[in-house]
Amino acid sequence: MVSLMSGVQQKKQLLGEESAEIKRRVMPAIDDFVALQQEHAALIENGRLQDVFSWRAKREKVFQTLFCQFEYINDNSARFEPEFLAQLQAGLKEMLDGEALLRRLVAMQQDVMKEKMQSMRRGKKALSGYSVSNGLAPGPKFHSSRM
Repeated sequence: MVSLMSGVQQKKQLLGEESAEIKRRVMPAIDDFVALQQEHAALIENGRLQDVFSWRAKREKVFQTLFCQFEYINDNSARFEPEFLAQLQAGLKEMLDGEALLRRLVAMQQDVMKEKMQSMRRGKKALSGYSVSNGLAPGPKFHSSRM
């Protein structure tokens, strides 16, 4: 019976250590994700989209770290203090607000790009009006010096 109690106590101790480790890592991970969102929002606002494809890898890496920690917290929420859970909820709200901002910025950027594409199409159509192959302008005439 004594060995059973020590095993239960060891499990509680390990779970307590895991919980402390999660608490130590989760808030900085949320802060990292929010900082990444702010960086991406600033880049989108400035129209600097050259590295947009590399953003996904960075976001995915940070999100996977958070996801694993959130799964543990969800499965073991009774082990965490209400103050920590409230802090976690505030961090999650900040993340969701950041995502909403990014969605709005991306939609605005898409509208700008659509306008530019339409302008380019109009310009292309105007330039094609000057084309020799369009049939509207006479073809080039070559004169030979030979008679």
